[in-house]
Order: sequence, then C-alpha cells, then structure tokens
Amino acid sequence: MKPIFASPFVRIDYDQSDQIIEVKWLQQPPSSEFRRCIRLILDFALARNIFRFLFDVHKRNYLPLQDQNWLLQDIVPLFRNRKVRLAYIVGIKNIEMMDIFHLKDTVARYNTFQVELFFTKPEARQWLVHPVDIGV
Repeated sequence: MKPIFASPFVRIDYDQSDQIIEVKWLQQPPSSEFRRCIRLILDFALARNIFRFLFDVHKRNYLPLQDQNWLLQDIVPLFRNRKVRLAYIVGIKNIEMMDIFHLKDTVARYNTFQVELFFTKPEARQWLVHPVDIGV
C-alpha cells in the first residue's frame, strides 16, 4: 500500500498490485476539503488509468446536497466510457442518512459504473477485484 495523501480529514492510499485507490475519511470534512481531496483522487486515477475505488465513509457522516450534485455533474462525467467500480464501506449511521443510496442509484445509471455498499473492508476489496453481488 502506497500513501498518496493524508490530512486531518482523509487518508488516501494506492494498492498497486490490485489497482485500487483506498480513501478513508477520518472525520467530516468541510465542502472545500472534500472537493480538494476528490480532485486529488481524480487526478491520480486518471493519470494512471485506475478505476477501482474503495471509500471508507464511516466517519464522513453525510454528504451535503451541493457536494452530491457537484460529484454527479462535474466528476462522474469525467469517467465516461471507462468501467469504474466504487465500493463504499458504510456503517448504520451512513445508511440512516440515505445520501449514499441517492449517489449509488444516480451513478448506476451510467452503464460503466458499478457501485456497491459493504460493512467490511475485506468484502469490499473482494468485490473490487472479483465483482459479484454481495453488497448491502
């Protein structure tokens, strides 16, 4: 695992053997920090043709609507025509917020995006490398 970036809000690592970018939110980020980190991830991924992402969102309690819209309007289209897999590790609190389902359903409309929710990291990594329907 190779560290890419770390801050008080997030830790981003790259698993070169499985071609997975792992993002672990350490606390709820302000919108500006969230967007800055997503842009950093995007630049790293596109420069290296990496399209498997594991997001641990346990400590990111919610995603404000304006950031959801920004992701869907500005970021998701940059991955058109690429097979992208997004695995989210969630907790009960994330599921109760329901914002993750809105993103999952909207992004899934793009035929090239596969999005699944998991409770554990091993399940999420397994799906990213060998996708099957085992998510939440």
